[in-house]
Amino acid sequence: MSILPLVGIGAAVVGVLTFLYKKGKVAEQTPITYAQFTEQLGRQIDNYMLEEEKKKGVIMAGGDCEISIPENDPDNVVMSIVLYSKKSRDDATWIKSKITQKLPVSEFANDSETQAKLEKLKKETEKFKVTKPEKE
Repeated sequence: MSILPLVGIGAAVVGVLTFLYKKGKVAEQTPITYAQFTEQLGRQIDNYMLEEEKKKGVIMAGGDCEISIPENDPDNVVMSIVLYSKKSRDDATWIKSKITQKLPVSEFANDSETQAKLEKLKKETEKFKVTKPEKE
């Protein structure tokens, strides 16, 4: 099943997804690696989609995520997420939710892999598909 709708898209809804990188007391001074960041972002998107299905009774289909460091905002990693849902399986109208979040570059670790990824994000946007998560 393709997550991109083949029918008309309904109203765009702005969603809220807060990137909650919470550091424990022991890890208060430990920055996040890029691998930890993408893993946590994926979990948060999955949790958001499952909560939307539960709270609003919609059917989430997935969407797209883009991660970049824009030239006009070089101090932040910007996450732009677009998710599609509909009210029922028989509904032909898709609801498009847009979520944009930022995480300061200063929150990231200084390891070579993370720094190389951040440098790459300044030049090109990382894009990936968001698939519907399995229910808990």
